[in-house]
Amino acid sequence: MSVDYIDLANAALFLASIALTVFALYRAIEFRRVLVGRVYKDRANWTAVFLVATMFFFIDTSGEVPYLSSDGGATGFLVIAAALVLFVDSNIRAAQEADFFHRDTFRWRVFGKPAVIAMLCSVAIVVVVIAVEGFANIATWGMTSTSPAWVDVGGFQYFTVLGVVITYGAASIITAGRRTQDRTMRRFVRMLGISLLGFVVFFTIWIPLAYFGTDASDIGSELFLVVAAYYLYKAVMSFSPVGHVEVGAGSIPLVSAKVGS
Repeated sequence: MSVDYIDLANAALFLASIALTVFALYRAIEFRRVLVGRVYKDRANWTAVFLVATMFFFIDTSGEVPYLSSDGGATGFLVIAAALVLFVDSNIRAAQEADFFHRDTFRWRVFGKPAVIAMLCSVAIVVVVIAVEGFANIATWGMTSTSPAWVDVGGFQYFTVLGVVITYGAASIITAGRRTQDRTMRRFVRMLGISLLGFVVFFTIWIPLAYFGTDASDIGSELFLVVAAYYLYKAVMSFSPVGHVEVGAGSIPLVSAKVGS
């Protein structure tokens, strides 16, 4: 009977994560329609793309949806990595636009585009590895002698590029967010940071919790997916200083007319 309750709890947490992500996606699309300026519209667009990737990642790691949860989250991890770097790039550019002095944080205007291209190329290489070798070898990169050397190289370059680019992007977006006087951007960066922390804990919390059994590990991980999804929603809602959709929302004066009024 306890197993039934645990399965029910896991399902409830999974559905809560999906529901929060769907609602955040809906809001991002709404904001995209009313935000002023190309940079801010691009930010909303890539936020929506990242939310779609996040939703797919949730489904892929759940193991509950036929045909979409068949590889232990490998595909979802690649999709969210590609979407994340584009999402970070759009938000750094928006934060720099909101900075009164338009400072080039960590020379992102110079090195940001090459960093994005490097990440996308890295993901493409892994896709080729998967296409040739299948998913089975993904978990054994560099750990066995059965995989070809080029497979190990493909895996090593992916995690190296991912670590460097995401660290560089995270440092840039945090610094750019702190420099701007735009309260909506500062709040967005804060909410995004908490959300990404939720993802980090999701990826790691199962290790200590595994000592208490698989059930505790699964529930603990799913709980932090809900945290990550909730703060993603809060980040999207911070696009507007008033907490809801208004025409002209952005870092410039708002037009008073509300959507649908």
